[in-house]
Amino acid sequence: MHLVMCAQDVSKAKQFLPFLQRAGKTEALVEFVASGSRLRLYIPKETCLITLLLSGDCDILCHN
Repeated sequence: MHLVMCAQDVSKAKQFLPFLQRAGKTEALVEFVASGSRLRLYIPKETCLITLLLSGDCDILCHN
């Protein structure tokens, strides 16, 4: 199996972006949690690793 590291290579990330946007909902496995808002995800269908950065207001979830 050949794994593509999109998280470290900008050109490969730009190459995979249209596929991920068109796919809409995509299944992924969390490989590593760097912080509450930074996740490294493995996408089996595309055999690639991406880094996901979450943004936004989490007041409801964080303060319960």
